[in-house]
Amino acid sequence: MKKKTLLLFITLSVGLWLAIAGGPGWGQEQPLTGLQSETAVSLGDGSGRKSVLIVTKSFAASRDNTLFEYTPISGDLSEGAGSWIFTGRTRQLADEGPIRRGLILFDLANSGIPLNALVSKVTLQLHLSASAFDSGPQSTSLHRLLKDWGEGFSFSQGTGGIPTTGDATWRQPFFGLPITPANSWTTPGGDFSPATSASTLVGNIGTYTWSSLRMVLDVQEWLLAPATNFGWIILGNEILSGSAKRFDSRQNPTAANRPLLIVEYQPELKNYYLPIIMKQ
Repeated sequence: MKKKTLLLFITLSVGLWLAIAGGPGWGQEQPLTGLQSETAVSLGDGSGRKSVLIVTKSFAASRDNTLFEYTPISGDLSEGAGSWIFTGRTRQLADEGPIRRGLILFDLANSGIPLNALVSKVTLQLHLSASAFDSGPQSTSLHRLLKDWGEGFSFSQGTGGIPTTGDATWRQPFFGLPITPANSWTTPGGDFSPATSASTLVGNIGTYTWSSLRMVLDVQEWLLAPATNFGWIILGNEILSGSAKRFDSRQNPTAANRPLLIVEYQPELKNYYLPIIMKQ
């Protein structure tokens, strides 16, 4: 039991060292083609210098959606098949449900990343295609979702469409089931970690990225335990009226503007952590 605990600690420590020390490619532009690229770097293991392969992969989103705040006036709305993801607060009145929250998930179980890989950097890339002219830069954050959710065939031009079976809504992760505690979010608006995985200021139209050590830990855990991967919720400014932002979704007709997850990882760990374990 002690060896397993030590192994996990050293594995994560190496990953954090790579990120903090500026690991391979940290802060550099990454390939966005969805193809795999490879870069070799050097990492000391205490007994000499060895060449460590660092792989960079880019992934398209597997699911995305928008939660539209529910009120008796607005009703249940969703955007499962829409071209956009929305965050923040619109200029609608409070009883009309002005808050928007984005959902996004990447299928890492079928990513081709080895289970024993060590993740060193994770970047989410989103393209902002619309923003209120006077809203200014707004902090937009990612939080780990804690419950599974769906993407149906709802569609609108931004106001939210009538949800179809399986769509995520403000009240339910999967619309169409009886509204009971078991079939609802524990907290309306989505169940997510209070800890921020990453945050960035989003202002004018353009491409934005999120990258942090916590995102590295999120993805590392999702690789080891795929059943815990429910993706991230994207939160904007939910207090300021007119702060809503519109990002392009995975169904957007412009392929270059669709969401991307860029993961850098070390495929093999055993040559580097086993000598350390044996010395304990």
